Amino acid sequence: MRGKMRFFSNVFILAVLATALLAGALPSLAAAPVEMKVRPGLGGLYKVNQHLELVITVDNPGPGFAGTIAVEQDEERPERRRPYLARVATDVDVPAGAGGQYRLVIPGELASVKPVVRLVSGGQVLAESRVEGVAVDDGRMVILALGEDVTGGGLQDWLSRGAGSLATLKYLSPGELPGDSLLLGAADIIMIGPAGVSRLSREQVKALKEWVYLGGSLVLLGGAGAGEGGSFADVSPVQVSGRQVVGGKLEGLRSGGPLEVAAGRLVAGKALAVENGVPVLARRPLGRGEVLYCGAAPGDLGGEARDVWSALLSNTVAVSDPEMKYRPPKGPYLIG
Repeated sequence: MRGKMRFFSNVFILAVLATALLAGALPSLAAAPVEMKVRPGLGGLYKVNQHLELVITVDNPGPGFAGTIAVEQDEERPERRRPYLARVATDVDVPAGAGGQYRLVIPGELASVKPVVRLVSGGQVLAESRVEGVAVDDGRMVILALGEDVTGGGLQDWLSRGAGSLATLKYLSPGELPGDSLLLGAADIIMIGPAGVSRLSREQVKALKEWVYLGGSLVLLGGAGAGEGGSFADVSPVQVSGRQVVGGKLEGLRSGGPLEVAAGRLVAGKALAVENGVPVLARRPLGRGEVLYCGAAPGDLGGEARDVWSALLSNTVAVSDPEMKYRPPKGPYLIG
């Protein structure tokens, strides 16, 4: 009898030890489930012929573990499978009781088949999510606004009158902007104001400049980063030195009254609108792209400023409506 009790006691102890070891090896069995969120591309936008970055956030309430994040085609959707698209994976070390953020670059074509992202450790799938985003046609332009404060002044109205059928406007927090110029390839135009510039890292500023040289159009609103020592002072067509109130008509591009703008001098490129001797709108070719400058903040332009956007963007966004075509000013304001 005692032998049987000793036997069952030993079995119980071994079972407890095995459970403890298993729990240590597989964190999902020892604690609350690991959660994972996946955010693709530029705020969810991507182009099929461009690589895109996945920002993967892992929330781990349990012990730390080593694992792999893999992006692969969904086996349950054979109609979407493309044999030539390879699996993309990276090894990760997930800390205990904390969240971690990981970045993975995948081809846009892989994203277009709505692949599955899996976090695997010890042969077990701890978390799973699908890549959900919006593929933008190659012929459609993407306008990226780094913060909702950079729109206004009739931009949405201008887009709705014709350019909206050719372009997609997307808001993105400056902190979400990739720090690699190649990952900005899905964007054709990026607009930023002073508040957004102050939130950019050095890597992001460098990436934006490289992206311009590769063919992008950067719009500096409110003189963003164009002052001496500013993040974009070396690429801006206007060097900002202060603030000034101008008449506000902007050579007929605006119907409002006096307007406070960033004031300075044209140092490169061409002025598109000059008011009281102050270049308010300007363009500077740079590499294969360009830097566009607006000394006024969009919110100050008012709703009757559609022609301001035509002056800045009509050379970049193909506009079919003749009334939206930009007519250049009479003055030969050109440097370089």
